[in-house]
Amino acid sequence: MARTNIVIDDGLIESGLSETGLKTRRALVDHALRELIRHKRQKKILDLRGKIDCIIAATAIESGVELLHNDRDFDHIAAYGTLSVYSR
Repeated sequence: MARTNIVIDDGLIESGLSETGLKTRRALVDHALRELIRHKRQKKILDLRGKIDCIIAATAIESGVELLHNDRDFDHIAAYGTLSVYSR
């Protein structure tokens, strides 16, 4: 584990400790970094999910078939395009 010296706003640290219930600055920084990484990974997954939905919708449109689904995203795509959907 590497040692790093950084200057952090004291008010931000106190707010973070109060909100999380963590006891040390180190625990707070570790927690904040883990949450940042988790958030970024979730965003990538959501972005990928949107891309996959678009690929599925485009394939259905190009094939001229109705898309049977249980996903509201396809209803939104159909509202603004030529995708034909059948929702359960």
